[in-house]
Amino acid sequence: MRKKLALILNSTDECFTQDGFSGGANKVTKNLIFQLIESEKFDIDIYCKKGQKRANTVCGINSITVLGELNFEKKLKKKLSEIKYNYILSSDILLSFANNLVHSNSFKFKSKNGKNRLMQALLKLYNYSKVKYQEHHISKTHSTFTVSNSLKNDYVENFDLSEDKVFVCHPAIDDLADFVQEPRKNFFTLGSIVGGGLNKGGYLLLWAMSKLPTSSKIQARFIYPKIKKAGFFKLVVKMLGLSNKVQVLPKQSDMNVYYKMIDCYVLPSLNEAFGLVVTEAASNYKPSIVSSTTGVRELIEDGVNGFVFDREINKIENLTDKISEVYNMYMYENEKFTEVSKNAHKIAENLDWKEFANVIIDNMVEEKV
Repeated sequence: MRKKLALILNSTDECFTQDGFSGGANKVTKNLIFQLIESEKFDIDIYCKKGQKRANTVCGINSITVLGELNFEKKLKKKLSEIKYNYILSSDILLSFANNLVHSNSFKFKSKNGKNRLMQALLKLYNYSKVKYQEHHISKTHSTFTVSNSLKNDYVENFDLSEDKVFVCHPAIDDLADFVQEPRKNFFTLGSIVGGGLNKGGYLLLWAMSKLPTSSKIQARFIYPKIKKAGFFKLVVKMLGLSNKVQVLPKQSDMNVYYKMIDCYVLPSLNEAFGLVVTEAASNYKPSIVSSTTGVRELIEDGVNGFVFDREINKIENLTDKISEVYNMYMYENEKFTEVSKNAHKIAENLDWKEFANVIIDNMVEEKV
């Protein structure tokens, strides 16, 4: 017998974007929706803050209700009281009365991780209301689902959650590319998606590139999704003398085309719950250099299926050294680099959306109806 499921989202438009590009959290939610539909276990009603441009094209969903951002939780509770749901699942909106799928580190974690004591004190004040909101909204009676073990540890430790109510479900990827033996070029191309803030590590990567030997033939293709706001980033590129080595691109409608334009992806983030872009690159036989503070790091064995640099101490030097190491492997031990690329692909092969969804389906706490 099918059960009634209320699925709470931020936006249907962000999940089912029409330009082909969306953040990792939205891709995860989209695939979760598809798997919930495919399971044929639920009659699904979606409630969201915004969206609905693509509402009528989501086949298999019973209804989609846009409540708006103003007084969202109050209106949501009223709607939920009108129908007796067997399960309530929220994706990326913490609700004290629901099973929660979380895609990002807590504000408690962000205030402490990688910060000196002065910065921690300032962020504690700056994030005070956000921390209190999360403390109030995290559920201790329902299940919490995280996309990595490091994210699980974050929520267990910072909100005193029971470990047996927090589950890890690694996201998968949509497509696996076929292997094509690429001839070694006389230059090496890095790729990365960056933004204006310090968390994504775009500026860190620029500084690391500026420290590379002038003889190294290394270039980079950065995606800056909000390209109209990339002025300062482009200025830093120019100031560091990297204009002839760095290309700043707008968001891409087809990321698989982008992965074919690079040799290695770089995820230099300070706080990254998972890092879906790393497994996407891996699905295209492109290994990644990831920071030690990212969730996806737990799937990477340095020098075997990817590369890891220590971001907590001497981060610029460590990233510079790691880029040089990978560059030299590509240029002078290309067979070894190809083997790492093939091993990276195995990461993507071993991830499965059905398995991801089953962790959630099998461990949701059922409502008392």
